Amino acid sequence: MAAMGGYQAQRQIQFKSSPFYENPRTLIAPIELKAREHTRDTARCNITFNHEQAQRFQENDNVRVMVFCAAESFEPAWKPQDIAFPHHAELKINQDDVRANLKGLKNKPGSTRPVDITPLLRKKAGQQNSLELVYALTSK
Repeated sequence: MAAMGGYQAQRQIQFKSSPFYENPRTLIAPIELKAREHTRDTARCNITFNHEQAQRFQENDNVRVMVFCAAESFEPAWKPQDIAFPHHAELKINQDDVRANLKGLKNKPGSTRPVDITPLLRKKAGQQNSLELVYALTSK
């Protein structure tokens, strides 16, 4: 099971601390990536920035939007998770492929970093961004 991180979500996922990010805030509700028997699946969501969020991008070049994924069920909620994407995964923002190492070292959970999608986003208030994660997460 896996999940992509999220904002003001009812279910929060905590990730283990890392030198790649500080004080992460969630932007969208977590999305559960369901295992299938044989097929690939796609998780989709839209990201639209409000005026305050768009202004933060203009004022601070260090503001980043990153995609996180957990390999295990995020129960219990208090237990920090390793970052781990499904073995076969492709990430797209606004139809553009995101080039990133989603596997880490030898497919070991926690050995990869969250994916920085900031350069591919439309950062103006009210403009919609589409995020797609195509994955093969089999239950076999």
